Amino acid sequence: MLPARVILLLICLLPVGAAGEKFFIPVTDMHLPTDLGLLDVNDQVVNLKPDRPLLINLWALWCAPCLEELPSLNRLRQQFANTELAMVALNSGDSLKETREFVALHPIDFPVLLDISTRYSQRLQPIGLPTTYLVDTRGVVRFRFEGKADWTSPSMLSKLRLALAELTTPP
Repeated sequence: MLPARVILLLICLLPVGAAGEKFFIPVTDMHLPTDLGLLDVNDQVVNLKPDRPLLINLWALWCAPCLEELPSLNRLRQQFANTELAMVALNSGDSLKETREFVALHPIDFPVLLDISTRYSQRLQPIGLPTTYLVDTRGVVRFRFEGKADWTSPSMLSKLRLALAELTTPP
């Protein structure tokens, strides 16, 4: 049997349709793990407790589509006020040292958190990487988007705004 990391890499490399052809997938019965902490790049433990809609982008250094997607996420950060949408880049499985070195060379304009053990990431049940989640203020994961996207394309911004409007209504 192949290790999970190899399977994720293979899935990560599969060809995908254009971002305009993909949609946010509704998620049911999933909450952010409250019993697991994450590390920030300063080696401090952080617990995700959103007080506004939250976008979590799950990525890894070994995932080429993840790295290609990060600049568009930086541009997305500029499109929305922090009060309108919080964003987190959740690194899955890489070391603190490797992630710090990457972020020093390729700045990410929103908080970077690390799930070194991948236990947190596994609870989010990604099919592959990158996977992006939209979470409401109660910590309920409401939507996921699988694969790489151009987050500032007109089509994606429209889809994101529609999904964010759904986050303000109870599931």
